[in-house]
Amino acid sequence: MNIETILLTIPLIVGIILSVLMIFGLLIKKFISCYKVGAILFIGFFIWMVFYSLELLGKELSFKILMSKIEYVGITIVPVTFFILVLYFSGYTNWIQIKKNFFLLIIPLITLGLVFTNEKHSLLWKEIILKQNGKYLFLGIKYGAWFWIYAGFSYLLIAISYIILVKTIIRKIKFFKLQAISIIVALTISWVANILYILKLLPWENFDITPLMLVASSLVLIYSFKFLKTGDIIPIRFEPKIKNEKDIAFIIDSRERLVKINALGEKLLNISDKSVIGKEIKDIWADYSKFCSNANDDIEEYATFYKDSKEFIYDVHINPIIDNKKSLSYKIFILRDITEKINAEKALRQSEEKFRNIFENSLDGIYQSTLDGKYIDVNNALVKMLEYSSKEELISKDIKKDIYYSEKDRPQFNEREKPFITRLKKKDGAITWVEISASVVYKDSVPSYYEGIVRNIDERIKSEEKIKYLSYHDYLTGLYNRYYFEEELKRLDSPRLYPINVIIMDINGFKLVNDTFGYKKGDEILKNTAKILKDCFRKEDIVARYGGDEFIIILPSTSKAIANSIVTRVHDIFKLNFYKKFITSLSIGIATKKSEKQNINELIKIAEDNMFKHKLIEKQSLHSSIITSLQKALEERDYETHEHMHRMRSLALELGEKLQFSDEKLDELSLLALLHDIGKIAIADNIVLKPSKLTSDEYELMKKHSEIGFRIASSNPDLASIAKGILSHHERWDGKGYPMGLEGKKIPITARIISVIDSYDAMTNDRPYRKAHSKEYAIKELLSCSGKQFDPVLVEHFIKIISKEKRASYKSKEKVPSKVK
Repeated sequence: MNIETILLTIPLIVGIILSVLMIFGLLIKKFISCYKVGAILFIGFFIWMVFYSLELLGKELSFKILMSKIEYVGITIVPVTFFILVLYFSGYTNWIQIKKNFFLLIIPLITLGLVFTNEKHSLLWKEIILKQNGKYLFLGIKYGAWFWIYAGFSYLLIAISYIILVKTIIRKIKFFKLQAISIIVALTISWVANILYILKLLPWENFDITPLMLVASSLVLIYSFKFLKTGDIIPIRFEPKIKNEKDIAFIIDSRERLVKINALGEKLLNISDKSVIGKEIKDIWADYSKFCSNANDDIEEYATFYKDSKEFIYDVHINPIIDNKKSLSYKIFILRDITEKINAEKALRQSEEKFRNIFENSLDGIYQSTLDGKYIDVNNALVKMLEYSSKEELISKDIKKDIYYSEKDRPQFNEREKPFITRLKKKDGAITWVEISASVVYKDSVPSYYEGIVRNIDERIKSEEKIKYLSYHDYLTGLYNRYYFEEELKRLDSPRLYPINVIIMDINGFKLVNDTFGYKKGDEILKNTAKILKDCFRKEDIVARYGGDEFIIILPSTSKAIANSIVTRVHDIFKLNFYKKFITSLSIGIATKKSEKQNINELIKIAEDNMFKHKLIEKQSLHSSIITSLQKALEERDYETHEHMHRMRSLALELGEKLQFSDEKLDELSLLALLHDIGKIAIADNIVLKPSKLTSDEYELMKKHSEIGFRIASSNPDLASIAKGILSHHERWDGKGYPMGLEGKKIPITARIISVIDSYDAMTNDRPYRKAHSKEYAIKELLSCSGKQFDPVLVEHFIKIISKEKRASYKSKEKVPSKVK
């Protein structure tokens, strides 16, 4: 015996001590129901670990073999008792009787007999020798045939145990799942260790670690018995039959502890399944004592519960479950909900009065009628809905002839069992839309009469018609929309309607109108254009808004000549109404389908191509008109006088020539002089034309005109060149201007020129709030602001122009270059 071997047995000694404690604890305190099975299991652990410890400590072969034989008493006890423990835990209590389990003892008893007589037959061990592993001396065993039979038998019991436990984990609540998992863990630890030993997969192939792992299994089982109540509170393997989902079902064991309860029971008793399993039922249900006196007999009582201020009444059925020893195992409580039944009985007594009250006061019409169309009774709402003077008057009418608007509005007999929408006729003959829900009342399985509810849906029908209208029409113009157009195009594509013409129209200059005059004006043009199209085309033609400022028309059964004449008329009327005021015109494209060979969708593409060709022609004629029209817009709204714009243009060109501008630059400067304040057409008249000083808020609004003008110019290719000049003509040389705070030569030179000339012209001409200043005063102001508000070089050149003489007294702080950039 060496110190290493003694150290190897220490865990086994711990296991032996734990086993002894558990054996006495189970037999004396009986803290689990199956305490006898548990005690026998730990006796098996005890024998296996004690004699394996002695086997390890022994040195002689004969002693080790003897210890190994006695060890088999524990080895044969453990698998069978473990299996019986699993059966008991899983609720198979009828299977743990000795009579039913005697067959389980046959192979273990034979095995024990063969162990102690192995020398005669070697069925269990073919050969046993001593094997040295380092400092340890182990038995080297070659197993016989019976060993594998017994190992297979043991592993079969363990495999069945696993199946039973897994089923418990899947089907049971968390409380029992934890119990099952703990047993699986205990079983797995020792089983895996045994497999590794038998298959010689361990470093010390002759060292059996199974007894050592029994120590760990013992710890897991002790925890399971003591803390998880395994073997004490066991799951049941049957479910109570519940006929109604509103029924409560729960089961208690012989010690009146709750072992199962359904979801509705949890809810009604304000409990959680996992928190109450194992608790005494009287602590959960206060009225339990009323039903426990005759627990061994089927009894019926009523129980009352209150939940959320509501009363629930249950019919209580208690069914005892008796085991084979005539002892009470469980009590199954089924509480059937009879609340509705009780309430129905109460309601039945009040139903006639309630029905009559509903009948007379309902906002919907209610009626009873014979099967052949005569009213039996009607309520006041139906009388009022059909505008009769009394019930008697309405009841006297024939439903088929006098109430339904027409014969086709009355459904057939087999169609009246489901709600239907129809038209009824009021007393004065007017139509009213209603939804009727009717049903046949049967007596002795024979149809007797109708009962029905009539709801007025006039407003709903109007809303649906409006929605339908909007789904096919453009909300702004009232024309058909693109979806409707495309559907109609498919429908009209028929040889009997050839030739078909498709016309596409686009408003030229529409974006400029929106940017200049605002979207309200743009919408006005779209609506007026739609009106022109409605007036010019026929009722059978499909006129639609195609998108944005585009319109599309289908002309079925129309020659191209007629289509062209209509288009000419539309173009002339549009030009007469809008061209002069809004700088707009129409681009129009036409395509004609004469045969089935042509694709109707390609027809649209041809019409679009023709429209774009027309647009190019129209665009060329619009170039000069845009500038003229914008000038007139300023003049007509009295923002700028004709004289002011032309003085500005004249002075700007003179200064530009002095600065040796190119012809292209002079054209740009000329246009900027005319339209630098174009943004003011979007500013309210009461601000622009205000005779007194502007308030701070009004001034901030006025300052926006340069940005508005920039957007107007940028939106049109003909004005794009002066867009930056418009944006920056109120910038200052010292960077204190607006809107961007540019300074010095970062300000475009055209804008710097307009800034100087505009200030000069403003000072030397009458304004709404003052008289004109003299030229001398204006020159003095320009000089005063030179280098601050104005470009000093431009000021000097401009003064020379307006004074027609060299400036002798002006002494610039900067050297004046010959050219300005």
